[in-house]
Amino acid sequence: MRSLIFCGLFSVVFAVAGYFLFRRSMRTLPTDYFVREDKKGSLVVSVIRNVLGIAVIGVGIVLLFLPGQGVLTVFLGVFMLDAKLRRALMVRMLQRKKIAFLLADQRAKAGQPPFDMPATGEKEAKKAREKRLEAIAKRDRELHSA
Repeated sequence: MRSLIFCGLFSVVFAVAGYFLFRRSMRTLPTDYFVREDKKGSLVVSVIRNVLGIAVIGVGIVLLFLPGQGVLTVFLGVFMLDAKLRRALMVRMLQRKKIAFLLADQRAKAGQPPFDMPATGEKEAKKAREKRLEAIAKRDRELHSA
């Protein structure tokens, strides 16, 4: 009986924490987060990020079978990883329509523009670059006209 209560509390705490962490991170990340190059940090920071990321992914997998935000928690754990595999995993996850819609919805609720999504091909990459340049030029014109 005690383990059932513990599992229930564990699930509720992580569901609530995952929800608020996801909302905060998706609303405050820069628009070009998914298309810019990763910066290299120190080894200690890299190890800490990877350990925390794997732990959060593990909790997310558990929450897939318990009530809670399992998919979002796994997504958050992948963001925390500091590995070459992270970029490939993020691109694969972002190509799913439901996830892309969820991210766009959270950004819209915060009054933020949608994320620039990574292109999958050469032509799409060129179009994405042109679109980003147009958006920057538009933002500059708005700032100078105000």
